[in-house]
Amino acid sequence: MKIDLSFINLKKYSKKHSQIVTSLILTGIIVLFFSFTLLALDKQSAFASDENKSASVISSSCSAAKITTLKQLEEEVSGLNFCELVDRSKIKRDYRREKRMNLPEIDISQDILAGKEVELQIEDIHYMQAGCSNRTKDGVYTVVQNAKDIKYGKLDIKAIPKIRVWKDIYGNIWTLDHRRVASFVLSGAVQKVPAIWVSSNVVIHDKFKFSNSDNGDKMIVSVDKMGAVVARKNKIK
Repeated sequence: MKIDLSFINLKKYSKKHSQIVTSLILTGIIVLFFSFTLLALDKQSAFASDENKSASVISSSCSAAKITTLKQLEEEVSGLNFCELVDRSKIKRDYRREKRMNLPEIDISQDILAGKEVELQIEDIHYMQAGCSNRTKDGVYTVVQNAKDIKYGKLDIKAIPKIRVWKDIYGNIWTLDHRRVASFVLSGAVQKVPAIWVSSNVVIHDKFKFSNSDNGDKMIVSVDKMGAVVARKNKIK
């Protein structure tokens, strides 16, 4: 009597085949895991390298030593056109806490000029803000250093982005870019600046900046914790 073992062989084959497939899947998962791990490590290394490069660029652009005394501040701004040095401890109200004021009524007719370039006398441009910090938000540039570079011919104002301006119903021209205007004023070497008109919608979006109680004629530039300089636009030498 013959016994049909084909069914048993099939089961053995299926079990063996299943083990092979399982092994291949596990091997594939392990390979993928290590591949993703290596990729992540490479990205992390590249990111760290980029950070180090960025840090070196910023440090080279902002290599000035930290100012700890008013004497050092005076030396830092020596030769610039500023109204006065101010001891930060004597400033009754920090400019960042200055009370926000009502925005002057915008001349709506200027909307037809939006996007058009214009050259303006620096003395005709008013500050919206009561003050600003010396260093830009990205930490790359400072008002004082730009003013020095402009004064001594190392920086062409045409290489600086055009300042954005708008006009109120009384004909006063205001800027939205305060550090640039402060650099021009402090340099004492700029009479006319390239500008670009903006629409009333842009002005309304930035109305929170308006805090200047001096008719926009001067602005405090906080250079360091020790002191600040007052950039008065109508005192250009």
